[in-house]
Amino acid sequence: MQKHGLKHRDQTDCAILASIVNYLRCFVGGSLPQVVTADRDFAKVIKSEGFGVINPEKMSVEEVKAYLASLD
Repeated sequence: MQKHGLKHRDQTDCAILASIVNYLRCFVGGSLPQVVTADRDFAKVIKSEGFGVINPEKMSVEEVKAYLASLD
């Protein structure tokens, strides 16, 4: 996470996310982990690491439901 020059709180969030994702990777056929955040800088990092981002400030509840349904 240091390669992104993150603030300390973002590094902590990414470390937690990384541990969860590493756990999830042991299961075959799982969908791409999705992170809910409205922080643009954090979202850029999450996307660059290969994860999906849901921005609750830009999507309605129906759009989030449709997006999640499309991941199946």
